Amino acid sequence: MRRIAFLGALLALSAFAAFLGLAYEVSDGATRRLDVALLLRVHSTFPGWLEPFLIAVTTLGYYWVVTVLLAIVAFLFYRRDFRSYALYLPVCAFGGMSLATIVKDSVDRVRPHLFHFANYPIPSSYSFTSGHATMAVAFYGVLSLLIARRLRGWRRWSLVGLGGILVLLIGFSRLYLGVHYPSDVLGGYLLGTFWSAAVGSAFTLWRLHLRKS
Repeated sequence: MRRIAFLGALLALSAFAAFLGLAYEVSDGATRRLDVALLLRVHSTFPGWLEPFLIAVTTLGYYWVVTVLLAIVAFLFYRRDFRSYALYLPVCAFGGMSLATIVKDSVDRVRPHLFHFANYPIPSSYSFTSGHATMAVAFYGVLSLLIARRLRGWRRWSLVGLGGILVLLIGFSRLYLGVHYPSDVLGGYLLGTFWSAAVGSAFTLWRLHLRKS
């Protein structure tokens, strides 16, 4: 377990360092040209008939949707006597929400207005970092990994793969709908990874301490 805690801490530090570097570049405007080019490329490449599907996918990243699903999953974990999971997942999700909100208000990056869809107006909140991308990792990614730990063989890796696809789809939906720059989504992924890994490392050390005491 010490090795797991060490690897978690290493992943958290790496993700945090990468996030700080990206945040600095975004604040300095260094990513804007590439962000605009990539966002316009997404818009010109992917067809309009994907809109209903990706609006449905992006709905999964709203905080109120995550909160409802989190309450259900945490209750089920508790009932199945996976009480550490029932505590770890909410800390990841709500901590991710708080961190994303703090970063948004600190960086003050305006949303992209390069294109928009009539059925999905551009939000009024700030752009960096993507709260949807943060939740994709801190809730859906973590949830898939927690459940996968209880599985074996192809079921485990299938669930991990599906969780990874969902994480990528939620982030991509923000680009397709034109409400985030690519660096916003990348920042959300890094922030979610940092927080989830840091909390996971702390929980692992805590459980190790409880076993020894």
